[in-house]
Amino acid sequence: MGINLRQTIGGDTKSYSLRYIDWQQPENNHYHVSDEFPVEKMRNKETRRPDIVCFVNGIPLVVIECKRPDLQKGGDKAVTEAITQMLRNQKDDEIPNLFLYSQLLLGVSTNDAMYGTTFTRRKF
Repeated sequence: MGINLRQTIGGDTKSYSLRYIDWQQPENNHYHVSDEFPVEKMRNKETRRPDIVCFVNGIPLVVIECKRPDLQKGGDKAVTEAITQMLRNQKDDEIPNLFLYSQLLLGVSTNDAMYGTTFTRRKF
């Protein structure tokens, strides 16, 4: 997948395909994992820091929230707090741009893990 671009220089027009990720030869991509990745909120200079963000060619494809097992609240497992935080971060006044290209969102705590995609509702 990619986009086709046309460029004209000095009256000479050429087209080429720009591929953001090389799916045919994954070794051609650049991979990066960042912990406590700071992202500035939309309407002020505060930041949110997702625990782990996985990038492919600079595109944030995976966002992970990790919670200590002792964060259980009201009978909910600690992983539920990770999901709550992930949903909060997707709101318009938080850091929604981080989630524009994300394909996998994970909430983890010790032996518990839950996954979804951007805007997956809490019950799923």
